[in-house]
Amino acid sequence: MSDQASLPRLRVHVRPATPCDPIDLVAAHTCAPVNAWISEGDVVIGWGQAWRIEVAGADQCRRASGMWQAIAARARVSGEAGVAAPLCFGSFGFFPDTPGALIVPRTLYCLFDQRAWVIEQSVEGSDAACPPLPDERGAVEGPGSTRVRDGAHSRTDYLAILTDLIARLRAGEARKVVLARDVVVEAEAPVRPGWVAARLARAYPTCWTYAVDGLVGATPEMLAEVRDAHLYTRVLAGTAGADDAEALAASAKDRREHALAVDSVRRALTPLCEHLDIPEEPEILTLPNVTHLSSTVRAIARVTSLQAAGALHPTAAVCGTPTAEAAEIIAQIEEMDRGRYAGPVGWMDSRGNGQWGIALRCGIVSENGLSVRVLAGGGIMPDSEPEREFAETQAKMLPVLAALGCGENGQQTG
Repeated sequence: MSDQASLPRLRVHVRPATPCDPIDLVAAHTCAPVNAWISEGDVVIGWGQAWRIEVAGADQCRRASGMWQAIAARARVSGEAGVAAPLCFGSFGFFPDTPGALIVPRTLYCLFDQRAWVIEQSVEGSDAACPPLPDERGAVEGPGSTRVRDGAHSRTDYLAILTDLIARLRAGEARKVVLARDVVVEAEAPVRPGWVAARLARAYPTCWTYAVDGLVGATPEMLAEVRDAHLYTRVLAGTAGADDAEALAASAKDRREHALAVDSVRRALTPLCEHLDIPEEPEILTLPNVTHLSSTVRAIARVTSLQAAGALHPTAAVCGTPTAEAAEIIAQIEEMDRGRYAGPVGWMDSRGNGQWGIALRCGIVSENGLSVRVLAGGGIMPDSEPEREFAETQAKMLPVLAALGCGENGQQTG
Protein backbone atom coordinates (compact mmCIF):
# COMPACT_ATOMS: atom_id res chain seq x y z
CA MET A 1 0.00 0.00 0.00
CA SER A 2 1.63 3.27 -1.10
CA ASP A 3 -1.29 5.71 -1.32
CA GLN A 4 -1.65 7.44 2.07
CA ALA A 5 -5.12 8.65 1.08
CA SER A 6 -6.30 5.03 1.34
CA LEU A 7 -5.03 4.62 4.89
CA PRO A 8 -7.73 4.05 7.52
CA ARG A 9 -9.10 6.31 10.20
CA LEU A 10 -8.77 4.51 13.51
CA ARG A 11 -11.10 4.73 16.48
CA VAL A 12 -9.10 4.29 19.66
CA HIS A 13 -10.27 4.03 23.27
CA VAL A 14 -7.85 4.00 26.22
CA ARG A 15 -8.71 2.95 29.75
CA PRO A 16 -6.66 2.16 32.86
CA ALA A 17 -6.31 -1.49 33.88
CA THR A 18 -5.15 -3.53 36.83
CA PRO A 19 -1.52 -4.67 36.41
CA CYS A 20 -1.12 -8.43 35.98
CA ASP A 21 1.66 -10.87 35.17
CA PRO A 22 2.34 -10.20 31.47
CA ILE A 23 4.02 -13.56 31.00
CA ASP A 24 0.89 -15.40 32.12
CA LEU A 25 -1.16 -13.07 29.92
CA VAL A 26 0.83 -13.69 26.73
CA ALA A 27 0.66 -17.45 27.34
CA ALA A 28 -3.09 -17.46 27.96
CA HIS A 29 -5.48 -19.32 25.70
CA THR A 30 -7.04 -17.18 22.96
CA CYS A 31 -8.34 -17.67 19.44
CA ALA A 32 -7.08 -14.23 18.34
CA PRO A 33 -3.54 -13.88 16.89
CA VAL A 34 -1.09 -12.59 19.52
CA ASN A 35 1.70 -10.04 19.07
CA ALA A 36 3.87 -9.10 22.03
CA TRP A 37 6.88 -7.22 23.38
CA ILE A 38 7.96 -8.04 26.94
CA SER A 39 10.90 -6.50 28.78
CA GLU A 40 11.85 -5.57 32.32
CA GLY A 41 10.63 -2.02 31.71
CA ASP A 42 7.83 -2.11 29.15
CA VAL A 43 5.13 -4.56 28.08
CA VAL A 44 2.94 -4.32 24.97
CA ILE A 45 0.69 -7.28 24.12
CA GLY A 46 -1.91 -7.20 21.34
CA TRP A 47 -4.69 -9.49 20.15
CA GLY A 48 -6.43 -9.53 16.80
CA GLN A 49 -5.76 -7.25 13.84
CA ALA A 50 -7.56 -4.01 13.05
CA TRP A 51 -5.24 -3.09 10.18
CA ARG A 52 -2.07 -4.26 8.50
CA ILE A 53 0.47 -2.39 6.38
CA GLU A 54 2.87 -4.37 4.18
CA VAL A 55 5.90 -2.68 2.64
CA ALA A 56 8.33 -4.25 0.18
CA GLY A 57 11.56 -3.03 -1.36
CA ALA A 58 14.16 -0.55 -0.20
CA ASP A 59 13.61 1.91 2.67
CA GLN A 60 10.88 -0.24 4.20
CA CYS A 61 11.21 1.21 7.69
CA ARG A 62 11.22 4.83 6.56
CA ARG A 63 8.17 4.35 4.33
CA ALA A 64 6.29 2.33 6.94
CA SER A 65 7.03 5.01 9.53
CA GLY A 66 5.57 7.67 7.24
CA MET A 67 2.38 5.68 6.73
CA TRP A 68 2.06 5.03 10.45
CA GLN A 69 2.51 8.72 11.26
CA ALA A 70 -0.29 9.51 8.79
CA ILE A 71 -2.58 6.90 10.40
CA ALA A 72 -1.77 8.12 13.93
CA ALA A 73 -2.46 11.75 12.98
CA ARG A 74 -5.95 10.83 11.70
CA ALA A 75 -6.93 8.61 14.64
CA ARG A 76 -9.88 9.54 16.88
CA VAL A 77 -8.69 8.83 20.45
CA SER A 78 -10.97 8.81 23.50
CA GLY A 79 -10.72 7.78 27.14
CA GLU A 80 -7.91 8.20 29.64
CA ALA A 81 -4.73 10.08 28.84
CA GLY A 82 -1.38 8.54 29.68
CA VAL A 83 -0.59 6.46 26.59
CA ALA A 84 0.31 7.85 23.16
CA ALA A 85 -2.27 5.75 21.31
CA PRO A 86 -2.67 4.24 18.77
CA LEU A 87 0.12 1.64 18.94
CA CYS A 88 1.42 -0.88 16.42
CA PHE A 89 3.84 -3.78 16.12
CA GLY A 90 6.25 -4.31 13.25
CA SER A 91 8.65 -6.81 11.73
CA PHE A 92 10.88 -6.29 8.70
CA GLY A 93 13.04 -8.48 6.50
CA PHE A 94 16.80 -8.69 6.56
CA PHE A 95 16.97 -8.12 2.79
CA PRO A 96 14.71 -5.60 0.99
CA ASP A 97 13.02 -8.31 -1.07
CA THR A 98 11.37 -9.70 2.09
CA PRO A 99 8.23 -7.61 2.78
CA GLY A 100 7.95 -5.92 6.15
CA ALA A 101 4.71 -5.33 8.02
CA LEU A 102 3.13 -3.07 10.61
CA ILE A 103 0.25 -4.64 12.54
CA VAL A 104 -2.41 -2.63 14.39
CA PRO A 105 -3.99 -4.95 17.01
CA ARG A 106 -7.64 -4.65 18.01
CA THR A 107 -6.98 -4.97 21.74
CA LEU A 108 -3.79 -4.06 23.60
CA TYR A 109 -2.55 -4.49 27.15
CA CYS A 110 0.30 -2.08 27.97
CA LEU A 111 2.40 -1.75 31.10
CA PHE A 112 4.54 1.40 31.26
CA ASP A 113 6.17 2.71 34.46
CA GLN A 114 4.16 0.22 36.55
CA ARG A 115 0.86 1.58 35.17
CA ALA A 116 -1.38 -0.66 33.08
CA TRP A 117 -3.69 0.27 30.22
CA VAL A 118 -6.11 -1.46 27.87
CA ILE A 119 -6.42 0.05 24.41
CA GLU A 120 -9.14 -0.84 21.90
CA GLN A 121 -8.38 -0.01 18.25
CA SER A 122 -10.73 -0.41 15.29
CA VAL A 123 -11.15 0.99 11.80
CA GLU A 124 -13.90 3.59 11.54
CA GLY A 125 -16.92 1.97 9.91
CA SER A 126 -15.97 -1.54 11.00
CA ASP A 127 -18.40 -3.42 13.20
CA ALA A 128 -15.92 -6.11 14.28
CA ALA A 129 -15.65 -6.35 18.07
CA CYS A 130 -12.35 -5.93 19.85
CA PRO A 131 -11.45 -9.19 21.63
CA PRO A 132 -11.42 -9.11 25.43
CA LEU A 133 -8.23 -9.72 27.40
CA PRO A 134 -7.80 -13.48 27.84
CA ASP A 135 -7.91 -15.08 31.26
CA GLU A 136 -4.25 -15.35 32.28
CA ARG A 137 -5.07 -18.47 34.27
CA GLY A 138 -5.91 -20.35 31.06
CA ALA A 139 -2.47 -21.22 29.71
CA VAL A 140 -2.07 -22.68 26.23
CA GLU A 141 -0.83 -26.27 26.12
CA GLY A 142 2.57 -26.96 24.65
CA PRO A 143 3.28 -28.60 21.29
CA GLY A 144 3.98 -32.07 22.68
CA SER A 145 7.01 -33.98 21.46
CA THR A 146 9.47 -32.17 19.18
CA ARG A 147 12.49 -33.10 17.13
CA VAL A 148 15.20 -31.13 15.32
CA ARG A 149 16.28 -31.71 11.74
CA ASP A 150 18.74 -29.95 9.46
CA GLY A 151 17.60 -26.80 7.72
CA ALA A 152 19.25 -25.50 4.56
CA HIS A 153 22.62 -27.10 5.39
CA SER A 154 24.04 -30.04 7.28
CA ARG A 155 26.85 -29.47 9.75
CA THR A 156 29.38 -30.72 7.17
CA ASP A 157 28.08 -28.42 4.46
CA TYR A 158 28.02 -25.41 6.78
CA LEU A 159 31.62 -26.00 7.86
CA ALA A 160 32.62 -26.15 4.18
CA ILE A 161 30.88 -22.83 3.50
CA LEU A 162 32.64 -21.33 6.52
CA THR A 163 36.03 -22.53 5.30
CA ASP A 164 35.41 -21.00 1.85
CA LEU A 165 34.22 -17.73 3.39
CA ILE A 166 37.30 -17.42 5.62
CA ALA A 167 39.52 -17.88 2.55
CA ARG A 168 37.63 -15.10 0.75
CA LEU A 169 38.03 -12.79 3.74
CA ARG A 170 41.76 -13.49 3.90
CA ALA A 171 41.90 -12.58 0.20
CA GLY A 172 40.45 -9.16 1.10
CA GLU A 173 36.88 -9.43 -0.26
CA ALA A 174 35.50 -8.00 3.02
CA ARG A 175 36.64 -7.39 6.58
CA LYS A 176 33.76 -9.28 8.24
CA VAL A 177 30.74 -11.27 7.07
CA VAL A 178 27.96 -12.59 9.31
CA LEU A 179 27.00 -16.09 8.20
CA ALA A 180 23.73 -17.63 9.41
CA ARG A 181 22.31 -21.14 9.48
CA ASP A 182 18.98 -22.71 10.37
CA VAL A 183 17.45 -25.87 11.79
CA VAL A 184 13.82 -26.93 11.74
CA VAL A 185 11.90 -28.09 14.81
CA GLU A 186 8.97 -30.36 14.01
CA ALA A 187 6.19 -30.54 16.61
CA GLU A 188 3.48 -33.03 17.44
CA ALA A 189 0.85 -30.30 17.97
CA PRO A 190 0.68 -26.65 16.82
CA VAL A 191 3.19 -24.28 18.40
CA ARG A 192 1.60 -21.09 19.77
CA PRO A 193 3.90 -18.04 19.55
CA GLY A 194 2.54 -16.68 22.84
CA TRP A 195 3.43 -19.92 24.60
CA VAL A 196 7.00 -19.78 23.26
CA ALA A 197 7.31 -16.09 24.17
CA ALA A 198 6.23 -16.80 27.75
CA ARG A 199 8.89 -19.50 28.17
CA LEU A 200 11.57 -17.24 26.69
CA ALA A 201 10.57 -14.28 28.87
CA ARG A 202 10.88 -16.38 32.02
CA ALA A 203 14.23 -17.85 31.00
CA TYR A 204 15.79 -14.60 29.70
CA PRO A 205 14.35 -11.72 31.74
CA THR A 206 17.16 -9.31 30.79
CA CYS A 207 16.46 -9.71 27.06
CA TRP A 208 13.64 -8.21 25.00
CA THR A 209 11.10 -10.94 24.22
CA TYR A 210 8.96 -10.51 21.11
CA ALA A 211 6.29 -12.36 19.16
CA VAL A 212 5.30 -10.52 15.99
CA ASP A 213 3.50 -12.06 13.02
CA GLY A 214 4.78 -15.57 13.77
CA LEU A 215 8.36 -14.47 14.51
CA VAL A 216 9.19 -15.19 18.16
CA GLY A 217 12.40 -14.79 20.14
CA ALA A 218 14.31 -13.10 22.95
CA THR A 219 16.88 -10.66 21.62
CA PRO A 220 19.79 -9.30 23.65
CA GLU A 221 20.36 -6.53 21.09
CA MET A 222 18.38 -3.26 21.00
CA LEU A 223 18.57 -1.74 17.53
CA ALA A 224 16.84 1.54 18.37
CA GLU A 225 14.79 2.74 21.31
CA VAL A 226 13.49 6.32 21.18
CA ARG A 227 11.64 8.06 24.02
CA ASP A 228 10.89 11.74 23.51
CA ALA A 229 13.93 12.10 21.23
CA HIS A 230 16.30 10.24 23.59
CA LEU A 231 17.79 7.36 21.59
CA TYR A 232 19.38 4.22 23.00
CA THR A 233 20.98 1.32 21.15
CA ARG A 234 22.96 -1.67 22.37
CA VAL A 235 25.74 -2.99 20.14
CA LEU A 236 26.72 -6.64 20.54
CA ALA A 237 29.57 -8.20 18.58
CA GLY A 238 32.16 -10.67 19.81
CA THR A 239 30.82 -13.83 21.42
CA ALA A 240 32.12 -16.61 23.68
CA GLY A 241 30.73 -19.25 25.99
CA ALA A 242 28.91 -18.27 29.15
CA ASP A 243 32.01 -19.05 31.25
CA ASP A 244 34.57 -17.45 28.93
CA ALA A 245 34.24 -13.75 29.81
CA GLU A 246 37.92 -13.29 30.61
CA ALA A 247 39.06 -14.87 27.34
CA LEU A 248 36.51 -12.83 25.40
CA ALA A 249 37.72 -9.56 26.91
CA ALA A 250 41.29 -10.42 25.86
CA SER A 251 40.43 -11.70 22.37
CA ALA A 252 41.94 -9.46 19.66
CA LYS A 253 39.68 -11.06 17.03
CA ASP A 254 36.50 -10.36 19.01
CA ARG A 255 37.55 -6.82 19.92
CA ARG A 256 38.20 -6.04 16.23
CA GLU A 257 34.79 -7.48 15.35
CA HIS A 258 33.16 -5.33 18.02
CA ALA A 259 34.94 -2.18 16.85
CA LEU A 260 33.58 -2.72 13.32
CA ALA A 261 30.04 -2.97 14.67
CA VAL A 262 30.41 0.19 16.75
CA ASP A 263 31.80 2.08 13.75
CA SER A 264 28.79 1.06 11.63
CA VAL A 265 26.44 2.45 14.29
CA ARG A 266 28.40 5.70 14.48
CA ARG A 267 28.21 6.21 10.71
CA ALA A 268 24.46 5.48 10.60
CA LEU A 269 23.47 7.73 13.51
CA THR A 270 25.70 10.75 12.93
CA PRO A 271 23.42 12.31 10.24
CA LEU A 272 20.26 11.68 12.32
CA CYS A 273 21.31 12.51 15.86
CA GLU A 274 22.96 15.04 18.11
CA HIS A 275 25.14 14.52 21.18
CA LEU A 276 26.19 11.02 20.16
CA ASP A 277 27.70 9.25 23.19
CA ILE A 278 29.73 6.10 22.42
CA PRO A 279 31.89 4.44 25.12
CA GLU A 280 35.57 3.98 24.35
CA GLU A 281 35.67 0.39 25.60
CA PRO A 282 33.05 -2.40 25.45
CA GLU A 283 31.61 -4.09 28.50
CA ILE A 284 30.93 -7.79 29.09
CA LEU A 285 27.30 -8.92 28.83
CA THR A 286 26.75 -12.39 30.30
CA LEU A 287 23.61 -14.34 29.41
CA PRO A 288 22.71 -17.89 30.46
CA ASN A 289 23.98 -19.35 27.18
CA VAL A 290 26.67 -16.94 25.86
CA THR A 291 28.85 -13.94 26.69
CA HIS A 292 29.07 -10.86 24.45
CA LEU A 293 31.14 -7.72 24.11
CA SER A 294 28.60 -4.92 24.53
CA SER A 295 28.51 -1.15 24.00
CA THR A 296 25.62 1.15 24.93
CA VAL A 297 25.18 4.13 22.60
CA ARG A 298 22.99 7.14 23.44
CA ALA A 299 22.03 10.23 21.45
CA ILE A 300 19.34 12.84 20.81
CA ALA A 301 17.40 11.71 17.73
CA ARG A 302 15.64 13.84 15.12
CA VAL A 303 13.69 10.86 13.75
CA THR A 304 11.14 8.28 14.91
CA SER A 305 12.21 5.02 16.51
CA LEU A 306 11.41 3.09 13.33
CA GLN A 307 13.29 5.55 11.13
CA ALA A 308 16.32 5.18 13.41
CA ALA A 309 16.03 1.40 13.24
CA GLY A 310 15.86 1.53 9.46
CA ALA A 311 18.94 3.75 9.27
CA LEU A 312 20.89 1.37 11.50
CA HIS A 313 19.83 -1.82 9.73
CA PRO A 314 21.74 -3.86 8.81
CA THR A 315 24.47 -3.27 11.37
CA ALA A 316 27.89 -4.83 11.06
CA ALA A 317 26.86 -7.12 13.93
CA VAL A 318 24.35 -8.96 11.70
CA CYS A 319 25.69 -8.27 8.19
CA GLY A 320 29.38 -7.40 8.12
CA THR A 321 31.82 -4.75 6.91
CA PRO A 322 31.78 -3.12 4.41
CA THR A 323 28.00 -3.50 4.40
CA ALA A 324 27.42 -3.73 0.63
CA GLU A 325 30.22 -6.22 0.07
CA ALA A 326 29.20 -8.32 3.07
CA ALA A 327 25.54 -8.41 1.98
CA GLU A 328 26.54 -9.49 -1.52
CA ILE A 329 28.69 -12.32 -0.16
CA ILE A 330 25.84 -13.46 2.12
CA ALA A 331 23.47 -13.58 -0.85
CA GLN A 332 26.03 -15.60 -2.82
CA ILE A 333 27.06 -18.24 -0.28
CA GLU A 334 24.43 -18.56 2.46
CA GLU A 335 22.01 -20.35 0.11
CA MET A 336 18.95 -19.83 2.29
CA ASP A 337 16.27 -17.21 2.81
CA ARG A 338 16.83 -15.29 6.04
CA GLY A 339 13.31 -13.89 5.90
CA ARG A 340 12.81 -11.60 8.89
CA TYR A 341 15.68 -13.10 10.90
CA ALA A 342 18.11 -10.33 11.97
CA GLY A 343 15.71 -7.62 10.78
CA PRO A 344 14.06 -4.92 12.93
CA VAL A 345 11.23 -6.12 15.19
CA GLY A 346 9.32 -4.13 17.80
CA TRP A 347 6.54 -1.64 18.49
CA MET A 348 5.80 2.09 18.15
CA ASP A 349 3.29 4.61 19.49
CA SER A 350 1.60 7.60 17.84
CA ARG A 351 4.52 9.93 18.63
CA GLY A 352 7.13 7.69 17.02
CA ASN A 353 8.45 6.51 20.37
CA GLY A 354 9.10 2.79 20.54
CA GLN A 355 11.55 -0.07 20.77
CA TRP A 356 13.01 -2.00 17.85
CA GLY A 357 15.25 -4.94 18.55
CA ILE A 358 17.23 -7.04 16.12
CA ALA A 359 15.36 -10.29 15.51
CA LEU A 360 17.91 -12.65 17.02
CA ARG A 361 17.61 -15.79 19.19
CA CYS A 362 14.44 -16.47 17.27
CA GLY A 363 12.26 -18.89 15.40
CA ILE A 364 9.68 -18.48 12.63
CA VAL A 365 6.51 -20.47 13.29
CA SER A 366 4.92 -22.02 10.19
CA GLU A 367 1.34 -21.14 9.25
CA ASN A 368 -0.01 -24.43 10.58
CA GLY A 369 2.20 -24.22 13.67
CA LEU A 370 3.65 -27.71 13.22
CA SER A 371 7.20 -26.54 12.55
CA VAL A 372 9.49 -23.74 13.69
CA ARG A 373 12.51 -22.58 11.72
CA VAL A 374 15.24 -21.58 14.19
CA LEU A 375 18.07 -19.33 12.94
CA ALA A 376 21.38 -18.08 14.30
CA GLY A 377 24.56 -16.60 12.91
CA GLY A 378 28.05 -15.47 13.78
CA GLY A 379 30.49 -12.81 12.68
CA ILE A 380 33.21 -14.36 10.53
CA MET A 381 36.63 -12.70 10.43
CA PRO A 382 39.78 -13.66 8.50
CA ASP A 383 41.15 -15.37 11.62
CA SER A 384 37.94 -17.22 12.50
CA GLU A 385 37.96 -20.98 13.19
CA PRO A 386 35.11 -22.94 11.52
CA GLU A 387 34.45 -25.33 14.41
CA ARG A 388 34.30 -22.48 16.91
CA GLU A 389 31.94 -20.49 14.71
CA PHE A 390 29.63 -23.47 14.27
CA ALA A 391 29.58 -23.99 18.04
CA GLU A 392 28.63 -20.31 18.46
CA THR A 393 25.54 -20.77 16.29
CA GLN A 394 24.56 -23.82 18.35
CA ALA A 395 24.79 -21.79 21.57
CA LYS A 396 22.68 -19.01 20.05
CA MET A 397 19.97 -21.49 18.99
CA LEU A 398 19.65 -23.00 22.45
CA PRO A 399 17.17 -20.44 23.88
CA VAL A 400 14.48 -21.22 21.30
CA LEU A 401 15.30 -24.94 21.13
CA ALA A 402 15.01 -25.23 24.90
CA ALA A 403 11.76 -23.24 24.90
CA LEU A 404 10.37 -25.73 22.38
CA GLY A 405 11.46 -28.63 24.55
CA CYS A 406 14.40 -29.93 22.54
CA GLY A 407 18.15 -29.67 22.80
CA GLU A 408 20.74 -28.92 20.15
CA ASN A 409 21.11 -32.65 19.40
CA GLY A 410 17.41 -33.02 18.69
CA GLN A 411 16.60 -34.88 21.88
CA GLN A 412 13.50 -34.14 23.89
CA THR A 413 14.32 -32.13 27.03
CA GLY A 414 10.88 -31.71 28.55
